[in-house]
Amino acid sequence: MGANAVTTVPVYTAGEILTAADLNITNSGIPVFADSTARDAAFGGTGEKTLAEGQYAFLEDTNATQFYDGATWQPVGVAPAILPIIPTSVAVGSGTGSFNATTGNVTFAGATSVSVNGVFSATYNKYSIFYLAGVTTGSVDANLRLRTAGTDNSGSSYSTTIGRSTSNGTFSQVVTSEAASSAVSIAAYIVSDGDYQGLTKIEIVNPFQSLVTNGLFDYTVPNNVTTIIQRRFGAFSFNATTSFDGFTIFCTEGLTGTLKVMAYE
Repeated sequence: MGANAVTTVPVYTAGEILTAADLNITNSGIPVFADSTARDAAFGGTGEKTLAEGQYAFLEDTNATQFYDGATWQPVGVAPAILPIIPTSVAVGSGTGSFNATTGNVTFAGATSVSVNGVFSATYNKYSIFYLAGVTTGSVDANLRLRTAGTDNSGSSYSTTIGRSTSNGTFSQVVTSEAASSAVSIAAYIVSDGDYQGLTKIEIVNPFQSLVTNGLFDYTVPNNVTTIIQRRFGAFSFNATTSFDGFTIFCTEGLTGTLKVMAYE
């Protein structure tokens, strides 16, 4: 811990006698913390300031200056074009699943479904989901459902179209097209070999607003038997003006991997 690092951000009361240590903290300017864990522990306790919008902090481990926007810590400087979103909770149908409260990274293992809650809000209209996963056995499709207040919407309101290209030169213009389905097929041929996980990027527009939700997805899947790389790409919509705050990815086998939700400003 550096010479300027602090472990508390005190609140002083009228008439209190200040010590030299108190003044050293006060005169240090932006509070300096060893890492984000120390930063978070320094607010809200007995005799400490309540964390509020406008608070600044410097982290020694990453040499980063941050400010609190009322909901999360943001970097100081040029605003990033895309921001990580922290879920309010993650649930799995089986296996294990968790998320990092600082980065928003979601990890899961042996999960037949991964439900991510509280990531869509009125603050943003456009989101990206980066999803990297394999399955326990076999080769299966993964599917997407949107959800509200912890419940999947499985109504027949999803429309999807998917195209495909492969590294051996074969191409199918349309793999599948569905006008009224209960889910979106976002990834095909996810294999069980850990070296051949499928990478998917999903773009979603207006999930929280009471508008029709639209999306694009693009995924690449290496084949561990024939060394052929397959790319599938598609579009989907939920054809009703429903407000969503989360989503579920599911399949018939256990999913193991990671995902992250990012929001455009």
